[in-house]
Amino acid sequence: MSNLDDERVPDDDVNGPMADAAMTVSEEELVLGTRWHPSARVRLVKHIVTETQMIEVEVSREELRIEREPAEGADGPAAEPEPWQPFEIILSREEVVAVQKRVVASDRVTVHKDLVTEQRRVETDLRHEEVVVEERPAPGSFGRSLFRR
Repeated sequence: MSNLDDERVPDDDVNGPMADAAMTVSEEELVLGTRWHPSARVRLVKHIVTETQMIEVEVSREELRIEREPAEGADGPAAEPEPWQPFEIILSREEVVAVQKRVVASDRVTVHKDLVTEQRRVETDLRHEEVVVEERPAPGSFGRSLFRR
């Protein structure tokens, strides 16, 4: 047995000079989820818009028509003319346009909410740790690498 054999550390001793070294390496992992947040507010608001409409309406009225005919039964000389007395005829019928307005329901507006599912692309940077082995020769060593290649 040589001196090197005497300095060997038993396999179950992890704290000795020949013990293995270990390091835990961490990395970020992406955890995706969704959450609800308000995206917009919608209100139904009515406004009154005035439009001018031109509509043709048929109306009737009474008119006078004067007709002249020869007098019948005038066999002899004409009698003395009677003095002219003006007279009036009252036109009793004429239609006028009567405009009335009434409110009627024209449309019913309803807002519905639909759930639409779509794909969104998410891009983010994830970090991870890497282990780099740095080797420095100990003083008095011959500069040989300790790693098997």
